[in-house]
Amino acid sequence: MPLNDHPVIVLTTFALLTFGAGFGASEWVRVKPLERDKVELSDQLAESANAFRALELQSKPDALAPVVRSVVMTEMSDGVFDQNFQFSDPDGDAAFMNYVVLQANTSGLRTYANSIDTPSVEQIRGTSRLGQWQCSGGVYFVRFALIITDQAGHASAPYEYVVNCKSR
Repeated sequence: MPLNDHPVIVLTTFALLTFGAGFGASEWVRVKPLERDKVELSDQLAESANAFRALELQSKPDALAPVVRSVVMTEMSDGVFDQNFQFSDPDGDAAFMNYVVLQANTSGLRTYANSIDTPSVEQIRGTSRLGQWQCSGGVYFVRFALIITDQAGHASAPYEYVVNCKSR
């Protein structure tokens, strides 16, 4: 009797093919959603990186550009961070605080520019502005760049900072 007609060989071959197909299907189900999330996160980070480059290109590094001195983070409650942005603007016309997501290990983050209404005298002397970040649940980090732009088109150097969310 030839080997390919032997019942043990046929059953073993069938079992290996069934196992291989089942394993392949289970890996496809397990890995495919991760690949989709990876692509979405990659697209978001590429979009943020492009926005960051565009803001950097707008920057006119000179003596009249705003200067971000520091960002002081204080966790007020579970997942809520107060952000104290300290800055100055030599000509007192700072207009917007722009936040760019440089890196994150989560998706779906949204940031918005904030207008600055601090009086010119205070901007020239150096001032602070409060902000807040609300963690949306889960454990993740976000690395931001803050760029302050003024009415004349000057932009501060990017100031990077990180928020570590640990809310449950």
